[in-house]
Amino acid sequence: MDTRFSWTTPTTGAHEVFAWLPSHPTAVPHARSFTAAALEDWGLAELTFTTQLIVSELVTNAITHARSSAGLYLRTCGSRLLRCEVSDSSHTAPQLRAPEYDDLSGRGLHLVSALANRWGYLLTSTGKTIWVEQLTPQAAKSSSA
Repeated sequence: MDTRFSWTTPTTGAHEVFAWLPSHPTAVPHARSFTAAALEDWGLAELTFTTQLIVSELVTNAITHARSSAGLYLRTCGSRLLRCEVSDSSHTAPQLRAPEYDDLSGRGLHLVSALANRWGYLLTSTGKTIWVEQLTPQAAKSSSA
């Protein structure tokens, strides 16, 4: 179903994993499981629920709107930051919409924005990458102290 790569950068101790996900609805639960396993391995299980929500939304958007496979990349940036990236083949920039009360969609990026410390996107020659950053529990504790 996917191609997985995992590595640790020796000089920084950063952890990184990557998976290619097919353009199929079954990719979404697989992406959630992949995310949970990586976070557990890295000692970041506290971030599992929110990161799974973010990953679910971004992978669903790639499949639904871009109609393409998706690349899922997770990495730690030092001990303070978790970065999640989802790439697809669409060159359309994501937009926060103002859905009507009875709209069935259009709220996902609002959810991502609320859960993330920061988020954004990068347009490339092959499509786009949406990135999301969350503070690790260690960083959140030190910033609130």
